[in-house]
Amino acid sequence: MTKVLHKAFSNIKSQTIQEVKAIVNEGFYKKNDSEKMKELLALSGKLSNIYKAPWITDLLILRHPLTYFIFGRYDGSNRIIYIRKPSIVSFLHEYRHHLQRCRRAKIVKTIEYDAQAWACSVFYNACPNLFKEAVANNRIMGLKMLKNGEIINQ
Repeated sequence: MTKVLHKAFSNIKSQTIQEVKAIVNEGFYKKNDSEKMKELLALSGKLSNIYKAPWITDLLILRHPLTYFIFGRYDGSNRIIYIRKPSIVSFLHEYRHHLQRCRRAKIVKTIEYDAQAWACSVFYNACPNLFKEAVANNRIMGLKMLKNGEIINQ
């Protein structure tokens, strides 16, 4: 049986959780998009130090006609993360692809499952209440909340 995405990883480095918690506590959601992108790029450097991975060279807003259907993309050749809008979970998903490509991550199941499960697990452990609120408002792909408050994979 497949674990629920946000509980798939129980061995996340505590520094990773602390760094995500810190940017939220420092007012990430009260900042404008430009400031959020700078915060996420700075987070990528901190994560690269934690995982001893090459640094991301840039973080950009995804400009593509199919943007409605694509939440992000990782360009491994240039180490650039593209996201549709400043989102911690989308950023973490694409950063996990970076770790996969750099061979700093052991892939669980499929590449996409691994990236989404890691992103959800990190955010859930850092900010459980915000995570639950995001799931309840259908803002996290692959999860839904039942009427009883239980979170399940879609």
